[in-house]
Amino acid sequence: MQIKLNKKFTSGDLKELNAFLISVNAGFTTEKMDLYWAEGFLCAICSAPVLLLPSQWQRLLFPEDFEFKTEEEAGRIASLLFGYYNLVNENLHDNSFVPLYEWHKFNDREPKEELIQRWCRGYILAMGLAFDSVDAPMIQEDDIITSMLFPSFVASGAMRESTLEKDEISVQETMKEIPAMIKLMFTFSQALRSHSDYDLRTPNTITRAFKIGRNGPCPCGSGKKYKKCCLIHDVAANKLSA
Repeated sequence: MQIKLNKKFTSGDLKELNAFLISVNAGFTTEKMDLYWAEGFLCAICSAPVLLLPSQWQRLLFPEDFEFKTEEEAGRIASLLFGYYNLVNENLHDNSFVPLYEWHKFNDREPKEELIQRWCRGYILAMGLAFDSVDAPMIQEDDIITSMLFPSFVASGAMRESTLEKDEISVQETMKEIPAMIKLMFTFSQALRSHSDYDLRTPNTITRAFKIGRNGPCPCGSGKKYKKCCLIHDVAANKLSA
């Protein structure tokens, strides 16, 4: 069983996006930020209790000083990135999501445990970003959220070996719980998003009614240059609305 690819996103697109993510992040971080890492990240963005604007999270997928060579390149990567984001979101909503590491390997020499570890690291980073973005009482259910996310903490390698040994926790066995954790967290977040007393801060569609220079300050207020911040999001938005 695998995630439902379609005519809008093919296996060739998977390889292209994976190769781009690896090449653009190589040399900037000790973390291998490939499509496994990115899928975990995108899955958490789709599954978090709060909706986040692409301008809040897409910059974390690239090195801080990265900039696209051309708008054509930005458009192509935006199409792949948001195409995969939509695919993950659709599969989560129809209860057919299966993590990439369960059905596809770009390199047969890599142990599955390493793929799961990278996937979970991306997932944890995005969940942390979501929780840091709001200050709502319902989000502060630390015990509940920590309990639900516990398998991802173990599988990511974030917990000390001494703690795992003391509590007799098996990393391999815990990794098997990740698919169930994904469904549980997604269901929990959907219920939370529909709660009438909770302001989700649902993002409105952003349109740029004026010309923004690539080297000018980004209008989102991040303090970064437009080309290093929201350019890819705006290119994608223009393509989707065309």
